[in-house]
Amino acid sequence: MNSILKCENIKFSYGKTEVLSDLNFSVNTPSITGIKGPSGSGKTTLFGILSGLLNPDAGKVYLNEIDIYKNYKNKILARKKIGLVFQNYNLIRELTVFQNIQIVEDLVRNNRFKIEEILEKMNISDLKSRYPDQLSIGQRQRVAIARALCGNPSVILADEPTGSVDPSNKKNILELFLHIKKVGIPVIISSHDQTTFEFCDKVFSINEKLLMEEYT
Repeated sequence: MNSILKCENIKFSYGKTEVLSDLNFSVNTPSITGIKGPSGSGKTTLFGILSGLLNPDAGKVYLNEIDIYKNYKNKILARKKIGLVFQNYNLIRELTVFQNIQIVEDLVRNNRFKIEEILEKMNISDLKSRYPDQLSIGQRQRVAIARALCGNPSVILADEPTGSVDPSNKKNILELFLHIKKVGIPVIISSHDQTTFEFCDKVFSINEKLLMEEYT
């Protein structure tokens, strides 16, 4: 079976401090995968490597069987095909909700999702003319997810997506990821939260620089 996203023998160090060592990981089907580990264990570093934003010291990352670090062209292509949801949302304060999402749509051709459709699915249609500072934390996270989805991604990487929301919004956000999985897009979530892992098909833990599957 061809993998959607795969990394092989990834190594990464900050100076003399090794963070990841011979790490292997793959996603083969539309699913929700959890990545857990204490602060400083390398979760965010791993996401940077998987998304084409942080070159590994050694090893390879494949998106749809393409080696994303083989050349600059592959890396740029990968960045366009991976949807990123950041813990701090990374919304542009000077742009409305609609405009924040439109930026991504303008970069993508043959998009299977339209902005209005995504706004409706995220239950934020009534917010499209507001600015990020006028939104609640949960609403900002919904906009961030909508923006990632609008990029027509092969996979979505969500770094601590429920870290700053209340229990009600947390459940709503995780149910959104279940919907994204159902339409055929795998989601990889980095989290400290045990509730998040209850929504996952697989959970991996970064321990002693290695990634170990906990259960399926």
